[in-house]
Amino acid sequence: MTNAQLAGGWEPGVIHGLIVRPTTSGRIPLRGDTPINLRLIHLYEVVDGEQGWSVHTVGYTDQFALTDGAEIVIYHYDPRPGSLVTRPHLHVRGLQQPLPLGKAHFPTGRVSIEETLRFAMRELGVQPLKADWVAILDNTEESLQHEADVVDHRERVPSYPWEWPAVG
Repeated sequence: MTNAQLAGGWEPGVIHGLIVRPTTSGRIPLRGDTPINLRLIHLYEVVDGEQGWSVHTVGYTDQFALTDGAEIVIYHYDPRPGSLVTRPHLHVRGLQQPLPLGKAHFPTGRVSIEETLRFAMRELGVQPLKADWVAILDNTEESLQHEADVVDHRERVPSYPWEWPAVG
């Protein structure tokens, strides 16, 4: 799919941003017949609780776009005060007729990074780098599933230190 690497922080009690390296734009070119980019922005908090360490999702934008910038699909969760929709949702930009659904907020529940990558390969024709990609994503998601809660951090989420894509 890509050789880009994800990097983030580990300090407990602080909201961290998961970033993609080595790109400066955060957009990852994906392998496939259609030239597609993926932009991942994930905010999370590491918590040292009674049951041990856990990771809580604080917000995210997983944006698929053509290389010319035309948006295709965006998984979005932005709980900050003032956000129009503070629950996890989906935008499908190409849907305009017969209703203008390009700015609609389709409810989704939490969407993991693994689920986003699975969608890219199964539905968008992105080519994986490894033949056992299904097992890799399933194992990673299963090991983190009980820890990766969506937590209401509306009062704690700071202004983001990068451009948050305007998704309505």
